Amino acid sequence: MIPHLDLLLLACLHASVISCILLVTTFFLLICLLLASFLTLISIILFDAFNIIFPLSSIIDALIVNLELGFTLILFVLMSRVVRVALVLMPLFKAAGSTMKVRVGYVFDYFQGF
Repeated sequence: MIPHLDLLLLACLHASVISCILLVTTFFLLICLLLASFLTLISIILFDAFNIIFPLSSIIDALIVNLELGFTLILFVLMSRVVRVALVLMPLFKAAGSTMKVRVGYVFDYFQGF
């Protein structure tokens, strides 16, 4: 029988856990490095593509400005309709609020009786 076999097995287990943690950490760092290099490559490709299609950039800028204007107009129309609906529903909310005040008053009166 080998003396202190349990301590040797525990040391091997401890070493394997530490090496596993180091391996996972190294793998994670490698993945992060590959992801960073991939994002850098994509950004370089996009910047070069923008410089290649620079004559078309004025058209793209005009399109972007027109889209922003369209979204602004849609937002204006939606907000005006929301305001109209809110003005129509305001008396309903006031009535619901006043009935809620009355009910809360009843509850307070009930608990003050204790």
